[in-house]
Amino acid sequence: MSNQPQLLPIKLLPQQISHARAIIFVVLLALPTLMMYLGTGDANDMMEFFNLIPVREAYRDGHWLMPTLNNVARLEKPPLPVWLPAVMARVLGRDSLWVLRFPSILAGILTAVAVYGMGCLAFSKKQEDTHNVLPDRCLAMLAGILVPTLLIFNRQSRLASYDIFATAFLTCFLTCFVLFLHRICTKQRRIGSLLTCFLVFLGGFFLGLSVLSKGPVPAATVVIPVGLWLVVEGWRGRKDAESRLPMGKVLVGSLGFALVALATFMPWLIVIGATVPGAWEIWTSELVQFSTAKMATAPGGGVSADLRDPIYYYAQFFFWVVPLTPTFVAGLVLPFVKSQGEPQPSAEERSYRRLFWMIIVVGLIMLSVPSEKKSRYALQLMPVAVLLSVAVWQEFLRLRADRKLEPAAKVMLAAQALFFIVPGMAGLVASVWIGVRGGLPEALESVTGAIVAIGPLVAGVLSAGLLAAGVALWHYQFRRRFAAAAVCLAISAWLFIVLLEGAYRADPANHTSPARLPTEAAMRLVGDHPVYSLANGDIRPWLPTLFYANRLIDQRSLGELVAIANEKRDVPMYWMAADQILEKHKNGEYREFPLAKFSAARDAFERATGRHGEILATWVDEGRRTNLILFAPPQR
Repeated sequence: MSNQPQLLPIKLLPQQISHARAIIFVVLLALPTLMMYLGTGDANDMMEFFNLIPVREAYRDGHWLMPTLNNVARLEKPPLPVWLPAVMARVLGRDSLWVLRFPSILAGILTAVAVYGMGCLAFSKKQEDTHNVLPDRCLAMLAGILVPTLLIFNRQSRLASYDIFATAFLTCFLTCFVLFLHRICTKQRRIGSLLTCFLVFLGGFFLGLSVLSKGPVPAATVVIPVGLWLVVEGWRGRKDAESRLPMGKVLVGSLGFALVALATFMPWLIVIGATVPGAWEIWTSELVQFSTAKMATAPGGGVSADLRDPIYYYAQFFFWVVPLTPTFVAGLVLPFVKSQGEPQPSAEERSYRRLFWMIIVVGLIMLSVPSEKKSRYALQLMPVAVLLSVAVWQEFLRLRADRKLEPAAKVMLAAQALFFIVPGMAGLVASVWIGVRGGLPEALESVTGAIVAIGPLVAGVLSAGLLAAGVALWHYQFRRRFAAAAVCLAISAWLFIVLLEGAYRADPANHTSPARLPTEAAMRLVGDHPVYSLANGDIRPWLPTLFYANRLIDQRSLGELVAIANEKRDVPMYWMAADQILEKHKNGEYREFPLAKFSAARDAFERATGRHGEILATWVDEGRRTNLILFAPPQR
């Protein structure tokens, strides 16, 4: 078998790719996967509602410094994810769904570009001395392309969520920090040089923005592992002069990052803490809830069963990095196995692999300790997971053609190819079957609906492309042409996420909120009259109703509502309140739990005002039966 370098089958790439071209390529591939169905349909994600309503109230009602949710201070979350979409709405003069979601798209693209920047350092060695030739910076570009194809990352990048902003700014901070270390270690730059100081300022600024996006927890899951990695590398450097860190410069730079970060997020905390009553108490209760699941709103500060997740919850991370799961599993063991490549990884490359591994593992352990757990809480670890996965491909590129693949490597390569071959084949068969027979068996009704919504022809073409790319990936992997295989991996992952997200968004169940039409119909009955609700967490309207009502629902105490009704005796008064909780069982039937507070408040109001309530409309909103009630003026 020849030991000569195996060139790519197509000569479309130059020997060296400029940063500008690489970034443009990353952006052009990321945009279609993130912008599909961006502004179509209805918002129906609960966490997105928590942000969309404050964004609208900032844009429409001027609630900028202290974002509000239905005119009540939204102290539970930081303000930056409200400010950015609201600024875009102000610039464009509209607050449609695609406008409010577009900053999340930009955050996702910023993350991919930052991953490319980090990859340029982690995979910066030219590939001419390997046995599978790739142009310089192609591995970094591969990492940037793969980030938007991760299932959870892609979805969060298309929602007006808090987590994607924190992830983008944390990834930018990490890139600046790695560049800072690169300058003071490999180039022996002074800590006070202009560019080094700028990197410290920019990285600290990004770190502060991440805290302003989601609070301190996501930042801690990255910063603390980085600190542990510095300790480990400092200890290793005592015996290995090649990997020794200038710890004095590192400590001074780290202090600079921290001070700039504090200067970025502390002013808002200080101002709000001093001017908004109860701000510090709410922030403390949020931290307690995240750590222990004890909710301040529960009777006696009780524990919410919904927030108590098992310690092994984040084992699901392997599913969240689909479709790179097999490569990611290999990446987790990569820092601990002897390299079979030629040349061997440099000390710098091995150090980066340990950094990525430590951020993922220590970050997941930190997230596993608190009681409250969600998939999006681990979003900031996914860009690093991609970098560790691409390091696996760097190893394959360095394998000599005459060296046999180990059994574990064969299993990993086969599994990675099958991740694309099986869905591609299934999608192609299902599309052809639906095109010929009109539908799949009843058990696969949801699949039929998704393919019909996309169009059997389009779904079939995408599935055929995914199948072909997966087969090509298998072929090139086991023919030991890993440069071509890396290109096929990028194509396969891109087609996989386009097909998957297209099917998800085309399914009507994921496309339309059941609260929108009845809420809008109810608001048409109201006209220009104000709508009131009791300031009570049990019976006031819930998030979808608040959003689709498209206006503030004035929250007042019962005494205030009585006073308004008696003052404006000739004016009809409209209430919006929930009177029942509906719990759906596995058999599809609902159990009704009446809310006693609703009946008591309505009876007390009718006695105090002489008005009689008439229910004009009723709808179900997140398991709550909500009513629009007209209290007509009392008869004289």
